Amino acid sequence: MLKYDLLIIGGGVLGTFHAYHALNKGLKVALIERNQKPQSATVQNFGQIVPSGMNPKWQQYGRESLQIYKDLQAKTDITLRTLGSIYLASDDDELQLIEEMSYINKLNEYESYLLSAKECYERYPSLNQSYCKGGLFFPQEVSVNPRLMIHQVHKILLENPNFYFYPNTLVKELDSGGNQCIAT
Repeated sequence: MLKYDLLIIGGGVLGTFHAYHALNKGLKVALIERNQKPQSATVQNFGQIVPSGMNPKWQQYGRESLQIYKDLQAKTDITLRTLGSIYLASDDDELQLIEEMSYINKLNEYESYLLSAKECYERYPSLNQSYCKGGLFFPQEVSVNPRLMIHQVHKILLENPNFYFYPNTLVKELDSGGNQCIAT
């Protein structure tokens, strides 16, 4: 019977990043995925890493994740692109909201720029001219191709001798008792 410090069921983005952090702490990790490769939300999302829309506590975690993605990109091409993100205001209430977001982010020392409607149209010429009243741009925010990124991160993890990946493995039962958990 093989023994691990951590058993993770689900090889999607959450399980994969739990494994990444556990390996960085020196743990022996098994990652079990029922399919050949992750499916569902992990590969069916937009791949945006945008801490700007989070409350201050969670935004800090999101900002830390930006550095994690950049560190992974330095190891291999995880398709990371620093394109930034923008919130567009279509009326006066939304314009007030992005002005408040700008102020909050300045207090949190998270870089953002208010853009006039004219500046938005210059940056994004395909915008409907009657739609935009202004924008708030976050230059540090990034995106990845989620269908490619997850496999690249798995490759990085597989270089670690303490990482064990079991695709096409269905866990039917977990039995925990004492200091161990047995998966069957």
